[in-house]
Parts: sequence; C-alpha cells; structure tokens
Amino acid sequence: MAQNQATTTFGTGATFKDYNPGSSVIYAPNAAGLDHQMMVCAYGSVRGEGKDPNIQDTFVFPFPTEITEELSAEWEMEESKAAAFKDRMKGSALNIFSDDYTKGNIGTKALTFLKKSFGNFGNMMQDLAIGKQDIQRNRGLAKNTHQEYYFKSIAFREFSFTQKMYPRNPEESRDCKRIIHQMKYHSLPGTHVGARYFTYPAVFQIHFMSGDSDNPWLVRISDCILATMSVNYTPDEGFQSLPNDEPIGMELQMTFKELDLVTRESMKGTVI
Repeated sequence: MAQNQATTTFGTGATFKDYNPGSSVIYAPNAAGLDHQMMVCAYGSVRGEGKDPNIQDTFVFPFPTEITEELSAEWEMEESKAAAFKDRMKGSALNIFSDDYTKGNIGTKALTFLKKSFGNFGNMMQDLAIGKQDIQRNRGLAKNTHQEYYFKSIAFREFSFTQKMYPRNPEESRDCKRIIHQMKYHSLPGTHVGARYFTYPAVFQIHFMSGDSDNPWLVRISDCILATMSVNYTPDEGFQSLPNDEPIGMELQMTFKELDLVTRESMKGTVI
C-alpha cells in the first residue's frame, strides 16, 4: 500500500506526499464526493533499476458492482510409494513388521504362504487365461493405486472490474477520455535503444476507499499489473452521442494480476 495512505484526501485537487508534480487525479462520472470509492494508482515500471516509486496518475471510480476474491491452490495427484510399499509388506509372507517375525515364527509364516499359493494355483492359471483385470472385476476387486494429493503451489490472484461511465456534460466526457487514454498509456510498454527492446509497463495499486482510508472489510490487493483492458464505446448496443459526438456511455473492463503470491505471512496484520 502507498506509504501515505493515511494522509490521503479526496475531492478536486487531491494530493499525495509521493506524487510527482505532474501527476493527476481523474474522477469518473458520479465518483467525486461518494463515501465509497475505488482508487486505481499507476506507478513506475515493474522491473529494473530506476523504478519510479511515485504515483503518476490516480483514477477514481465508484465501487464496482462486483468485488470478489478467489484463492486457488494447485494440488497434484501422485502414487504414494510409501503406502504402496507398506501394503506390499503386509501381504508378504516375510513381513518384517509383523508379530510373526518378532516372535521368530518366520518358518510358520512361510509355510502358510506356500499352502495358499498352491491352493490358489487354479486361480492363477485362470488369471493368465482370461486376464487379470477381468478376474478382478468378476471378484468385485479394483486395484488400489495408492494415489494421494500433494500440495504443489498456489496461483496468483486475479481481479476483474467493470466500470460503466455515463458523462453528463462535456467536462465529464473529457474526463472519461482521459481515463481511457491514461489507463492505456500505463498498461503499455515503452521502447528502448531504437525500439530494439521494450521497457516494462506500469505497476498499479488498487484501494477500496471508505472516506479517506482503505475499507478494512474488503480485500487488500498488493501491487499488480494490468493484464487486460477492454473498452466498449457502445455499451447500450448501438452508438449514441452527445452534442459534440461524444459517446453517451463507455464501459471499461480491467483485469489485474498481483505480482506477489498470498501466503500466511502476508495475511498477518490484515484482521481488524
């Protein structure tokens, strides 16, 4: 979170301690003066030396209609070799973990095993003739694969938001255009050394503000990238314009992905 979060103030001309002199705060229509606001801050580049820690632009929206959080863990199913080994040992005549072995009854155990083997000789031949799998089915048996779930990793969290903007006057139309333009600008890479290389796009921070501080009941989101951004200039199924040909409405869809994984340690200090 921004270090100056506690000193954040809203309203026209809102300022932060770590703002660049040329930074700006752009309000979406109907966002100024609300008790609950979604604030998206664009910072410097993601990687490399010279990362600019200062806020470049801040975009203020009403709370989105949907705020959801999803935690996804990746588990992989594999055979438990330890469990399979134990089962094989349990079925062995010379089970070194059995009471017979510890009591010195190895010979008795081996003899019992041989008797069972010869007694089941017919079944063994039947297995070879018909097929082991079919025999197991006929006997109502299924092979124990000894599979277990093993934790592998967790997924990076992803957050998607939709903001519909309906300007009421030319000034709000210009603000909508600035929001779209600057969001595009910060989400795109630059070029370096005659366009031979790309520089990294900006880092974003997202805050759900209630008053002048983060709402403690909602999810806290760490630094993220803007993975996808789409703009619908005809959200009402057809183009309608204001007197100066501005779209009557615009729909902005944004998908952010966190740069850091969520762990138990990162959750400390987030409970009220």
